[in-house]
This record gives sequence, C-alpha cells and structure tokens, in this order.
Amino acid sequence: MEKRDQKYHRECWLRISGDIRQGSSNANKGLAWVIYNIDHNIKFKRNNKGFGYIFNNVKHLYYPDFIMENGAYVEIKTYMSPVTNAKIEYFPHKIRVLYKEEIENEILPYATSV
Repeated sequence: MEKRDQKYHRECWLRISGDIRQGSSNANKGLAWVIYNIDHNIKFKRNNKGFGYIFNNVKHLYYPDFIMENGAYVEIKTYMSPVTNAKIEYFPHKIRVLYKEEIENEILPYATSV
C-alpha cells in the first residue's frame, strides 16, 4: 500500500464536512481551525469539561470547544451574543474566543487552500 502524507482526502473531507468556505456554518469554521492546527503541529484536544455560568438568573453549563497543550481554552463562535458574554464572564481560565471574522480572515484561507 502506498504511504501518503496527507491526513485526509480533500474531496472526501469536503463531502463529509459540508464544505469549508466563506459563509459556512460555525461547525465548519471549527473544522477549518482543526485542520490549521493539525497541519501546523499545534497540540490541542476536544474539551469535555463543563463550567458553570449564570444567564438570566439561571445556572447553565458551558463546554468550550478545545483545550490547548498549555491549558488555555479555545471557543469558536459565529457571532458575539449576550449568552457568549455571560459564558466568558464566568469562565475561570484563560480562553480565546475566535469569532467569524477572525476565522474567515486568518484560518479559512489556509484550510481551503490545502
């Protein structure tokens, strides 16, 4: 069997991911972020720990998207909202929130060119 350096076949990836393009869904922006980090050997893992926050006087749990090797968290968001602001306000750790504009300007161009 031929050894391939490519981690995924582009046509298959686009088919299962719903395509990664300008205006795509928040999930696809997250996939673009994952592709970028894997290709640049930036270590991260999917976060599975919930953190409490209060919104409209009701307690909720918030699960940021990813955790980096250094312990910082990353959240991918399409837009800023009062709920997002509440999550970040109560969050007890360092977190980077990447909004649509930053993903589309910095990450998507790479992910769509590989």
